[in-house]
Amino acid sequence: MKRKLGIMGTVLCLAVSCLIATQTWAAQAVVEEKVIEKPVVVEKVSLEERYVKTADNFIVLFDTSASMGETYKDTGLKKVEVAKRILKERTELLPELDWNTGLYTYTPFKTYLNMQRFFKAQANAAIDRLPAVETAAPGTSYSKEMETQRPTPLGEGIRELDKILSKLSGRTVVFLFSDGTYTLRKYFEVEPVPEAQKLASKYDVCFYIFSSAATPEAKKTLDDIAAVNQCSRVVPFDAVYQRPEYITDALYVVKSYEVVTTETVMETEVVGQVVGFEVDDILFDSNEVDVRDEFRSELDAVGRFMNDNPETYAVVSGYTDSTYTREFNLELSRKRAESVRDYLMENANIGEDRFVMNWYGKENPVADNSTAEGRAKNRRVEVVVKKP
Repeated sequence: MKRKLGIMGTVLCLAVSCLIATQTWAAQAVVEEKVIEKPVVVEKVSLEERYVKTADNFIVLFDTSASMGETYKDTGLKKVEVAKRILKERTELLPELDWNTGLYTYTPFKTYLNMQRFFKAQANAAIDRLPAVETAAPGTSYSKEMETQRPTPLGEGIRELDKILSKLSGRTVVFLFSDGTYTLRKYFEVEPVPEAQKLASKYDVCFYIFSSAATPEAKKTLDDIAAVNQCSRVVPFDAVYQRPEYITDALYVVKSYEVVTTETVMETEVVGQVVGFEVDDILFDSNEVDVRDEFRSELDAVGRFMNDNPETYAVVSGYTDSTYTREFNLELSRKRAESVRDYLMENANIGEDRFVMNWYGKENPVADNSTAEGRAKNRRVEVVVKKP
């Protein structure tokens, strides 16, 4: 009997042991993975940006002649509507620095915003008040009769700027919308090119001409206006439509400073998105415009990036040191910028329409012009590749 109990006890003990063992395995802890952010002290290098004005005033001289009533490409909009849209969009991009600004038409000459301190709200309201133009019949261009009704006295419009410029100080940029055509009133002939020459000889003024010229004669008229000094230029209307820099870069540049700070951050993964490409400054020898051999690899990298990203475009800005006169430096900085552009066009097969060209002469130095080392750093071209 005792033997049987022993066996039964043994069996019972084994059964209990098995149950205990089974329960021990079944009750083990469930582990849930958890991501824990840990504070980390890091040294952070950031860029602080400061706007540096390259002009003190800007004037918009707007065309509302009959030719601006033509449809612009496949937009379904009149040229005048596209031009107004460009003005509003670019105005929104401008910081509210202490410029003076005015908006006028020259077809005929009329004030829509008298020269005053720049504020976006007032500027946009004035743009909204710009008039529409006569519309040509479908499938036809504007007629001579329409042009008679809404003439284009471009020379008179430029002459009228004298009264405005005489009251301003500092540098003035005139944004001129024009197709290069103009009419001369009987017994009152005012040619635009001589009038622009007079203004350039009297005032610190630059003409940024946004051209929709369609004939060789019209293109020559606008080219001749831009030739009155080195800071003036002609920009195709198409380019202005696509690239905001043609207005903003005429008025200011952005100077960046590296700022090193120490801060505590939470360690996290950051996924970056490529929005552009920037290289070190391309430096030039004194009074030289040729790209130096040591900077060719930098430009080759720009070319590869632009070819890999065909939607991008390059903003190319030329500078000089302070050695020569303003006009000479403007021409020199323009040629340096063109040299960089030409290198990329020839060696990377980048189309000319993918460049926004700027030249500033001795403006916006990055180093002290009183030292040889500083002047060497200022003789530069800056290249920034952007995505639309």
